[in-house]
Amino acid sequence: MPLRHCPECGLPLAKFGSPDICPKCDADLIAAVARKPLVVDLAHHGETVHQALAKLDQAVSEFVWRGHPSLKVIHGGSGRIKAQVLHALQRHAARLGANLRPDGGNDGAHVISFTR
Repeated sequence: MPLRHCPECGLPLAKFGSPDICPKCDADLIAAVARKPLVVDLAHHGETVHQALAKLDQAVSEFVWRGHPSLKVIHGGSGRIKAQVLHALQRHAARLGANLRPDGGNDGAHVISFTR
């Protein structure tokens, strides 16, 4: 997810494409993106179970490779997508040695992270 503005100097970044370094202040924009939790919504855009699982796999890869502190997965409060996504999240968490927990009192989302 590209940044719209540099978090250090506020420079609008749209005309520069997706730079890794801010053209004005030399801030590391990849590290700035990685400091933010990653959020993926799998339940509110008409996804099929297959599409939701593909989006989940892509989000987990980005979470790991970009070093985000956590990944919030919005899967909806009920239905086939939730059941399949939770099963896949449990496998991902076990494989990565990560923690999986409900998103507070929201039964329509879970968070995976490497911290408690």
